[in-house]
Amino acid sequence: MEANITQKAFSSLLQAMSRPGSVYPMPGNAMMSALHALLDNEVTCHVVGDYRLEEEIRAGTCCNMAGLEDADFIVIPCGDCGGNLSDAKRGTLDYPDKGATVVFGVHAFGTGLRIRLRGPGIDGENVVSVDGWSADHASELSGINAEFPLGVDCILLDGSNVMCIPRSARLEVL
Repeated sequence: MEANITQKAFSSLLQAMSRPGSVYPMPGNAMMSALHALLDNEVTCHVVGDYRLEEEIRAGTCCNMAGLEDADFIVIPCGDCGGNLSDAKRGTLDYPDKGATVVFGVHAFGTGLRIRLRGPGIDGENVVSVDGWSADHASELSGINAEFPLGVDCILLDGSNVMCIPRSARLEVL
C-alpha cells in the first residue's frame, strides 16, 4: 500500500482514538488502510470469519496470525464476532497496553444503534449511531472495559470512515 495512504490512515486513527465517538475520513478502503497502518511483523492478528481477508492481511502486512485469545489485533469484518469478544486479551495491571485492539467493519455512522460515550477526550458526553454493530457487541465491550485500565480498544470502520472507542471510554447502549 502506498506510504502516503498509510500515513493519512494512521493520522485519522490517532485523531479518532483521541476523540472517542467522532468520525474521521479514511483514505482508500477504510479497513485495509487501517490494517496497513497498524499491522506489521511484530504484532499478531486474528480474523473472524473471512479466510480471504486473513490471507490478504498476512500478505500485505507480514503480521503473524494467532488465536483470538492471543491476538494483539482482532479483525471482525462483518461486525459480528460470534460472541467471543470476551476471550480477547485485556492486558494486566502492570501492562494494560497489552490488551487487544478490536477492529469492526460496520455499515455506516449516523444511523442504527445509538450509544452514549463518556470519558477522556469527550466534552461531557457523545451520543453516536452505528449501523451494522449490535447492541450485544456494544454491551459486551462495555463489560470488558469496566475494569479500566484493563480492556480492549475498539476501532469501527465503514467503507470510508473511522470511529474509535478506547478502553478509557464508558459506553452505554441507548
